[in-house]
Amino acid sequence: MLFLYDHLIALLVGSIIILMLFTIQRRALQENVEQAMINAAKKQTLELADALERDLANAGYATAPGQGGITAYSMRADGVTDTLAFWGSDAAGTQIEVRYVVSVVDTVMIEGETLPLFEMQRFQRNGGPWVHDGGSPSTLTHFSITLLDENNLVTGPADVRQLRVRVTNAVFPHIGPDDYLRGYRQLHWGITLTPSSLADFQGG
Repeated sequence: MLFLYDHLIALLVGSIIILMLFTIQRRALQENVEQAMINAAKKQTLELADALERDLANAGYATAPGQGGITAYSMRADGVTDTLAFWGSDAAGTQIEVRYVVSVVDTVMIEGETLPLFEMQRFQRNGGPWVHDGGSPSTLTHFSITLLDENNLVTGPADVRQLRVRVTNAVFPHIGPDDYLRGYRQLHWGITLTPSSLADFQGG
């Protein structure tokens, strides 16, 4: 009887150890997956930031007096930019028109609240039809480009001298549908640019 009791205790202890090892291994795997997803999201965010900065630094490129550097602009009530179009430059220094179009591509429930996810699509043209040329990840929770005058006040396309850019990219790192909805991380990036072409236009 004592031998059977000792055998049961050994089995119980062994099962607990196996369960603990499994839990530790699963947690380590989850942490590795989460870190890989976070690193990938950081890379995406920095690549988008670099592309936006290159584009917007040339806003108003080669515009003539009266042409206007910003050709279209609209913003949603929640502060997300719907559309921005402007005269820019390609890699060869040729004037092109660039357009950003932002749309809701998905929604997720986070702790009982609906979170919209946005995607920015980039188009460009050089006297012809619009051609799709890149964009953002489809996990943005915020994308805004605010038009500012020389005094840092919000203004319209006719008086814009600066562009304030704010981007937030969400990361949903948890494994499994239940964990996926429990939380997320956000990566923020922002910059305020003073494109020389817009400033030169003001001076002219």
